Amino acid sequence: MSAPIPPTEPIAASPDVTVTIDGQRHACVVSLSNQINGRAIACSLVVAYLQDELRLPRNSIYDIHTVPDIGESEMTVLDAQLKAAGFRFIGGLHVGFITAPPRLSR
Repeated sequence: MSAPIPPTEPIAASPDVTVTIDGQRHACVVSLSNQINGRAIACSLVVAYLQDELRLPRNSIYDIHTVPDIGESEMTVLDAQLKAAGFRFIGGLHVGFITAPPRLSR
């Protein structure tokens, strides 16, 4: 088990966009900071949606929220894709409910 990573200070007061991973629906909800409701899309399409539909520039700030239960890999993959596309994570302390993948019985 890895050592916990200490929280960092947020890099902004609020993110430009929030992505909520919905574990029950296996989808992501994307909303701009000025929107109450977002758009539900496949998590694999989040980066393309941010770039092509919302036209967010590189260095825009994002936050990730979760609705249980999600696998840790879902959040890790999405975070890596957003960072690779040039978006920046807001940072700060986040509390979420992440479950490990189910164990297969032998």
